[in-house]
Amino acid sequence: MKLKNKVRQKLNRIWWYSTLLFRGDDLLTYKSCDYLIIGHDHDKSLRFNSKKCSPILDFLEGNMLLGRVEYLGKPGSKLKLDTFNSYKRVNIQYLLFKLLFILKGTGFADRAFWRFILKKTKPKCVLGIQIPPLLCMEATLMDIETINVQHGMIQSDIDYYKSINSDIELPSIFYCWDNISIKIARKKFKKQAFKEIGHPWHNQFLKSNYASTLYSRDLNYIKEVTNEKIAACISLQYDSEFNSNLIPKQVIDKLNHLKSHNYIFLVRFHPIAILSKGLKKLRNDFYENNKIKIDDCNIVDASCFPLPLLLPFMDVHLTKNSAVFLESQLYGIKTYYWDNDPDRLNEIKDYESLGALLFPISDLRLSKISDLRLSK
Repeated sequence: MKLKNKVRQKLNRIWWYSTLLFRGDDLLTYKSCDYLIIGHDHDKSLRFNSKKCSPILDFLEGNMLLGRVEYLGKPGSKLKLDTFNSYKRVNIQYLLFKLLFILKGTGFADRAFWRFILKKTKPKCVLGIQIPPLLCMEATLMDIETINVQHGMIQSDIDYYKSINSDIELPSIFYCWDNISIKIARKKFKKQAFKEIGHPWHNQFLKSNYASTLYSRDLNYIKEVTNEKIAACISLQYDSEFNSNLIPKQVIDKLNHLKSHNYIFLVRFHPIAILSKGLKKLRNDFYENNKIKIDDCNIVDASCFPLPLLLPFMDVHLTKNSAVFLESQLYGIKTYYWDNDPDRLNEIKDYESLGALLFPISDLRLSKISDLRLSK
């Protein structure tokens, strides 16, 4: 069985390398810069000004980063033409390094590739979501700062770096959304520096007053549907089977009970699930799985509304285990969760024990609008 798994993994890896030939490359078009931002297709969960956009990485420039910024896609990324910032692709270049150093091993090839990129771009600092450890190593050896930017529950970053061989493979600084995430990460990363930056997308949204400029029609709609009602945002998850969109029966019963007492539910499907299956299919599956129909009256599909626009009108947030609770918390909104997976519960409990606005859904009771809003 182990042999079969090893063979399968090897074949999958060969197939992945072969796809690099068809993912595009912007050969040597990147320039020297002060800040090098490393992104990936998976980061682009937001649509902004008709462009794919990272709510984390694409709003650092101009706010926190003053200087020349260059954007680079991680190997395997196809992004460029329809992205908010123009990310340069390096797929064929990466493949060439793999082939050139095939006898030296994959680690040697990766280090040589990232060293080449850093020498070409000459940044003072590299920023990204889960920066590859060997890029951290080469940057450290060249006295270049590396900054990991939080993109969800901080545990995902802890897990990403848990198998590193030495501290030199870690980012030198962790940018975190909130102080609780810093406290959790500090338990694992003893020698790294930390900085609380808030959430880049929410910061930019409020600073630029997008609600009344770019999203005035959506703003009016949200005001209308939530008027005189207790508004609950439901954040759904993503996994390969979309099982996270299944809501347990006891939670369904509670939602139906609340719905009959002046609650309105605004459902948000996960951005990757939307890209994979489309909203129409997700809405149909949501009804089939949970027997809850999105009727645009008591249950509204709010997937297309930016969270910084939506959350100020929410009274409560419900989820299995979505990191949206960290964003809800920015607005003083309590999150009630229904996850019972032991591993995920441990992550949630870490936040809960340090004062996050997180509670098991069994604690959710009928409340008057005034009571909920006074508690925020």
